[in-house]
Amino acid sequence: MKGEFNEALLDKFSVASAHIDAAIELFFRSRNLIGAHTLAWAALEVMRADADEGEVRTSMRGMEERIRPEHLVEFRRYMKSSFYFFKHSGKDDGFTRFDASIVEYTIFFACYDYHRIYGANTWKMSYFSSFFLNRNPDYLKGDGRELMASVFEYFQGDTSFSKGRELINEMCDLEERGLFDPTKFRFHRIELLA
Repeated sequence: MKGEFNEALLDKFSVASAHIDAAIELFFRSRNLIGAHTLAWAALEVMRADADEGEVRTSMRGMEERIRPEHLVEFRRYMKSSFYFFKHSGKDDGFTRFDASIVEYTIFFACYDYHRIYGANTWKMSYFSSFFLNRNPDYLKGDGRELMASVFEYFQGDTSFSKGRELINEMCDLEERGLFDPTKFRFHRIELLA
């Protein structure tokens, strides 16, 4: 086995990117919601220090600003409870409530924050963000809808999970064969409704 694995020098940018892209693949390709949720939260945790250092207003910080101070600890505990349980369940004999519908939001917030912190997205992040916003167009401010018009056309009005899975499987298959051009799927910086 010696020599089969190479060491790599990793930065938070690379780790967060790998976590988010893997979460997206787990979400669509294997429908592993627990793994997808855990990796998306891990990315949010990795990016938090860079966001604080750069004074970037992340999606979580934006939500926390709207919570009454006396409920902030409870809010944070609720938002992260399933992540901590999945990550450290060997230390816990209990159970946790898991609302599977929150996984899409967790991945989207990770994609959104990644773009705000590092100023870029991978094609998988761009795709997922487009998929999410196609399913939730009311979250966009006025000019955001205009920017996303071509993306909405790409999905042909179909906001189903199966359509999202079909399209990403096509792109992943093309990428694996070296036939995919990721430059066609760039996510423009779009402001969400406040």
